[in-house]
Amino acid sequence: IWTGSLGFIFLNIAISFISKNTLTYLFLITLIIICLLFYAYSKFFSKNEQKLYLLSILFLVSSSTFYFYSLNILRQALMAPFLLIAMHYAVQNNRKKTWLFIFIGGLFHVSIFLLIPIFIYFFYKVSLQ
Repeated sequence: IWTGSLGFIFLNIAISFISKNTLTYLFLITLIIICLLFYAYSKFFSKNEQKLYLLSILFLVSSSTFYFYSLNILRQALMAPFLLIAMHYAVQNNRKKTWLFIFIGGLFHVSIFLLIPIFIYFFYKVSLQ
């Protein structure tokens, strides 16, 4: 059955080769989410705003809400950085990279596909009349 989570399934299989321990699994998933967020956030800050970038990441990671969010809804937490990266490339009008990151995010959770009409409107200025 297609669940739209092939990326998450393959990630679980890859982690299972490393360890079958639940705590190791959660640690690795959280590490992946944090690394993806670092990359996604870096796209929105210039070199001059490096302190603000590090402060915003530190604030996000140190909040307890982040851990509850990322551990309870793993697939969505893995999808969110790809959405942020896609938004960055959409603002730069780089359509290929935008659609690529939407597709990669969709491998983790299909809810990213609900935003496709917004990206289509943004890129092609489709008339709603």
